Amino acid sequence: MYLDLHTHFLISRESEFHPQYILEFTQEAHDLGVDMIVLTEHFNATYIRDLYNHLETNFEYKDGFYHICNIRVVLGLEIDVKNHGHILTFGGRDEIYELMDFLTPYEKAPYLIKLNALIDKLNAMSLPKIGAHPFRPSMPLYKHQDDLLEQLDAVEINAADIYQLKEKQTDKVKGLVDSLNIGMVGSSDAHHPIQLTTVLNKCDDVDDVEELKSTIRHDDVDVLCSDELHLRVKAAEKIGKLMNKLYSSR
Repeated sequence: MYLDLHTHFLISRESEFHPQYILEFTQEAHDLGVDMIVLTEHFNATYIRDLYNHLETNFEYKDGFYHICNIRVVLGLEIDVKNHGHILTFGGRDEIYELMDFLTPYEKAPYLIKLNALIDKLNAMSLPKIGAHPFRPSMPLYKHQDDLLEQLDAVEINAADIYQLKEKQTDKVKGLVDSLNIGMVGSSDAHHPIQLTTVLNKCDDVDDVEELKSTIRHDDVDVLCSDELHLRVKAAEKIGKLMNKLYSSR
């Protein structure tokens, strides 16, 4: 199956929630051949609870997946940690709701959660730990101590970073993976469907969200990068800026 581990239905942390956009996004994912996406909204996004409540009340939920436009959608979070960096995780909806409640005191700087405390919480909940865009200059996760980074399940090759930081980004992530002896995954980081499949994971199909967790923990994915990555990420960024002006709360 083809899996994207880092996607957003919200254009930005402040953007308003639009139900029709979910259908447009997932239909495009299906048309592009994606089988499953992990919805990793920023844990402190203004409308994240409205969005996740809408999914709960409007779409079938089975085996840890929402079924929308013939693809499976997994709930996840993108979590800011203290002293730079973002961590991605995912799980069943009850697990993600529990984690959101736990993270409520840590939603704003300077009160962001420390990486070691987040790792402990995710381990206690048996949730995966993925380092997002580890070399992005504005949030350099790689600067954390190796003994913490070694506890992650994987770090990602991120389409937006390949576009912004060029091809050397892939080599840097591979070097980090080798030095830490952890897994590597890929993701589009799509806020707009035109960016989907720019970086994608190919893996065996799974029956439920627990199998998906195991797949990530055992590094059982192949990372694929699109030849159209630069063009499509550039287009998505320009469209996203326009949409953000329309969708952001006032």
